[in-house]
Amino acid sequence: SQAEVRVVTGTGEHRMNDHETKTDGIRLATEQAKKQALEQVASYLESVTVVRDLDVTLDEIRSYTAGMVLVLDQHVTTALNGEFVVVRVELTAQVNTDEVAQAIATLRQNEDAREQLLALRRDVESLQQELDATRLELQSISARMQASDAAVLLPSPDSPAQSPPD
Repeated sequence: SQAEVRVVTGTGEHRMNDHETKTDGIRLATEQAKKQALEQVASYLESVTVVRDLDVTLDEIRSYTAGMVLVLDQHVTTALNGEFVVVRVELTAQVNTDEVAQAIATLRQNEDAREQLLALRRDVESLQQELDATRLELQSISARMQASDAAVLLPSPDSPAQSPPD
């Protein structure tokens, strides 16, 4: 594929709360604007549906975008909206389409690895539960056998008492 550098614009807004500084608001609005710019270049959507015993247990639509955004120009404005300060960032950015495609592929590989790790963790937890149940069952059997052995050694109340040999 041919590498292409595209120039795109993006806009982001952040509604600040009482605990945020203007710098925080600008950073969050800028991140949103960069994300919007990247999504214009490339996004990858996938649908994940998991069915167990004829019941849908998971139904998600995942969206991936990633890449390096070089900000060429950025304009920040603030406005009062009711009792909140809203920071708005408009930016012009340069994005390399090959880098975006590579970054999305890496993200997907990491997501696949995470899913496999979670499945293995569930398997280990299930096997640990089976092991714990088997261990309890063995302890119960062992306790019953010891009680049974002790009952054989003790004379029953019905049996005549034996006197020691002379």
